[in-house]
Amino acid sequence: MTDCVFISLDCSEVHMNENSQCPLCHSNNLQKYFTNGSTENSPVSPKSITKIIVVACSAKKDFPRKEMPALKAYASSYPQEVKDIFQKYGRPEGLGVFVLSAKHGLIHENYHIHNYNQIMTSQQAHRLKDQVTLTFSGILKSNPQIDEIFLLMSKKYYQAIDYQALDKFVKVTKINAKYHGLAQRIVNLFQKRFPQWR
Repeated sequence: MTDCVFISLDCSEVHMNENSQCPLCHSNNLQKYFTNGSTENSPVSPKSITKIIVVACSAKKDFPRKEMPALKAYASSYPQEVKDIFQKYGRPEGLGVFVLSAKHGLIHENYHIHNYNQIMTSQQAHRLKDQVTLTFSGILKSNPQIDEIFLLMSKKYYQAIDYQALDKFVKVTKINAKYHGLAQRIVNLFQKRFPQWR
């Protein structure tokens, strides 16, 4: 049984079996994950997180190394929009970032991934749903200060989320995922939820 360093989660909540890899702490390679991943760009302290944004993965990826932290690896679509906003305006204090990956399910932004080619289909979303639900449960159980989750994804990705169950425990805000005006909608939302931002 391993304790997740980033969100102080008892990994028994997310490990399906002894050979499984925790989607939150990457415990099969814990030392490498936290020395080469989480220390990059000074991640948010776990107990300072009050809200999280979950973005769908993207088809385009950038792998200057064999493996990369997830958010850095995704190089288009919603992850890139979020990264561009962080680069331009800075990251809101108290915001945690997770990615809903078509291959890996719900993973922390610094979870190390290899290049892959997997699209999200209804069948794949169904296969991932239990893992996504369990991971959300672990995040919220170990971080009761989180009061809102932002979702930025297309319709197929929503099929991997038990939205009604999640909405019972925390406020869930779906961001309009249409690309026209997307960046401004995200900025406006962050400004409302994080008054000290910018």
